[in-house]
Amino acid sequence: MNGDLRRAEDILAELRGARRRAPSAFDEPPAPTDLSTRVERILGSVLGVEHVEPLASFGQLGGDSLLGVRVLSRCQRELAVELPLAALGPSTTLPELVAAVEAELATPTTDRIPVRQPSTDGTVPTSTEQRALLRLHDIDPGAPTYHEPIQLELHGHLDPARLRDACAALLRRHEALRTVFHLRNGSVVATPDGSLDYVELDLGSATAAERAHAIHEAALSPMDLTTSAIRYRLLRVGVDRNLLVIVAHHTVIDALSMRIVVRDLLSIYHNGDARDLPELPVSALDLVPWAETAQTDRVRDQRREYWHQRLAGAPELLTLPVDQPRSPWRGTGGARIALWVPTRITRLVADLAATEGASLFDAVVTSLALVLRRYATQDDIVLGFPVSGRSRVETQDVVGYLARLVPLRLTFDEHSTVAESLAR
Repeated sequence: MNGDLRRAEDILAELRGARRRAPSAFDEPPAPTDLSTRVERILGSVLGVEHVEPLASFGQLGGDSLLGVRVLSRCQRELAVELPLAALGPSTTLPELVAAVEAELATPTTDRIPVRQPSTDGTVPTSTEQRALLRLHDIDPGAPTYHEPIQLELHGHLDPARLRDACAALLRRHEALRTVFHLRNGSVVATPDGSLDYVELDLGSATAAERAHAIHEAALSPMDLTTSAIRYRLLRVGVDRNLLVIVAHHTVIDALSMRIVVRDLLSIYHNGDARDLPELPVSALDLVPWAETAQTDRVRDQRREYWHQRLAGAPELLTLPVDQPRSPWRGTGGARIALWVPTRITRLVADLAATEGASLFDAVVTSLALVLRRYATQDDIVLGFPVSGRSRVETQDVVGYLARLVPLRLTFDEHSTVAESLAR
């Protein structure tokens, strides 16, 4: 933890892609009726730009995959059109996006994620990934390995009762957050009946060491997943300074979900309800039976065969020249190291991506792989990247454990150029 405090506005800025504040409902003029103008307005609002150059690509405007999903979700809500993710890639321009919207409007889709039917015993479905994490939790239930903590530093007047009500409303809004797990007939079952775990501590007269200990305890103390998979600890530090520590178990949440949690919590606290929040057509628990139904045995076999072929012969380890040998035992030690990249470098990488028609992510990953290749003297490198698991626009604002770790295998030869590696 090491005092890693994050202000609420920083979380919200991250959720918006660290762009300038998007116009609020009070800033925006009446909605235009022209389709091109409406699409431009959606794009500019999400990206935080006042004018979208027609020939500028989505990547050049600062777009990434997360912002792309937000644009498509806005198109669904405001234009009643559901576009695939491929419709908004890094090289997509405004006219191309408008054309995709027009084409989709001509052939509207009826493919929607169905809301699951309630079970007779009150249980809810669990995914394969959740069951795997629960097994690990059972092996060492006291370990904080899969705790997902966020600390919010709150300044100014705070109404504790209003904040507690907002935390309770957050549980009602997101079904995954109130999911708890029990052992029944030798098997783990899940039910959406978790209780609110909210505690307020007065640390106004505490020493710095005592405050650090309280934060440590809030984030790392064991979680009882039979009563609640998320807890809130409000630490009253001063009259106008408070720390809110939110800790959720990874079985019910992922990194993107934590950002949604912060956004929704602050909105509910400010308004007293969820009036300004997008409607949730589905919950994370709806996605489990839908995904299992969509993934037939044939599809599952095809995907398994694809990954077997893609990762056949891949190296198990990256042989970096390190000072200490790799330990055979798993440890929990670690640290966060901040790295500031000079503006000149980021511009060069962005220009490279634009020139090659790739995204900024592609350019950064390729650069990283080339550096690792030189240090490890390996021409075959596998990097793992978490993806949001939200390929459908209905799932953009859903809280749950939806993220997936995807391996990206990059191979090189002695004649590989940077442009060839980026294209590959």
